[in-house]
Amino acid sequence: MARRARSLAIAWWAGALVLSGLVASSRVYLGVHRVTDVTAGFALGAASALTLITADLGHRMWTRRHHAGGANGS
Repeated sequence: MARRARSLAIAWWAGALVLSGLVASSRVYLGVHRVTDVTAGFALGAASALTLITADLGHRMWTRRHHAGGANGS
């Protein structure tokens, strides 16, 4: 089951990247935005996503450690 969930997550991420790439290229093609605007948007979006993912993983690790009890009785 975990393998299926992982494959599904990869498919969703790939689909999201393809869709955002198509939207970004259409904005440049139509002359609504410049390439630098689209590149900056991708960079800002990626930085935001990585920050949130890192915070979520850190929170999960922290709660697991503190709810497990640990060897020192904390």
